[in-house]
Amino acid sequence: MPSWIDNCAAWFPPGCPPPVTEATPGPQGPAGPTGPQGPQGLQGIQGPAGPAGPSGIVTIASGNLSGATVAIINIPQTFGELILNIVGASSDTATRQLLVRVSTDNGANWNTTAGSYPGHKITGTTWTAKTLASLIESVTLTAAQVFNAAIYLRGYQAGPPTDIKARVTANAVEYQVFATYAGSKVAGINAIQLLWDASGNFDAGSYALYGLN
Repeated sequence: MPSWIDNCAAWFPPGCPPPVTEATPGPQGPAGPTGPQGPQGLQGIQGPAGPAGPSGIVTIASGNLSGATVAIINIPQTFGELILNIVGASSDTATRQLLVRVSTDNGANWNTTAGSYPGHKITGTTWTAKTLASLIESVTLTAAQVFNAAIYLRGYQAGPPTDIKARVTANAVEYQVFATYAGSKVAGINAIQLLWDASGNFDAGSYALYGLN
């Protein structure tokens, strides 16, 4: 039986078309534009809670008052403020006043210059310029009477002067103290000394130094 090729001349005059061959692929065209961003994935699960931060008030040192002087050394320089609380301090010698001095070399030397502690003490409506080398100032008491004090130190690290605010009760008479520590602060205040303005020893009382974050 003749094939369609044998008969194509009769079917498709004037002759058969040439055989069809497969075309050669052309070069690849450029990439199309980037499609729109897909939707955001689901949020992951919450991680575990971190450790608790430090308390707002940290006890740095505390103890009983005894001997001629009490020194608090190695005060960290990491707190925003310091609070020194003194309760029931009394001397075994009459006519004595409680003093509080500072050091910037961890107690190797205490600043005994009155001009480094400028400020005022106030009792009632009477303002009096401070004259003693001490963060606080009040009045002398007998051996049987006691002092209480709360002293706030702000900016005790190296740098500008330290702001001092204090409340002192001397035999129940209240004194407010507004002062500045204006001594050299190439290093920060890292030690505090409690003592009397003359001879004598502590025979009662306690203290606690706190740091505020």
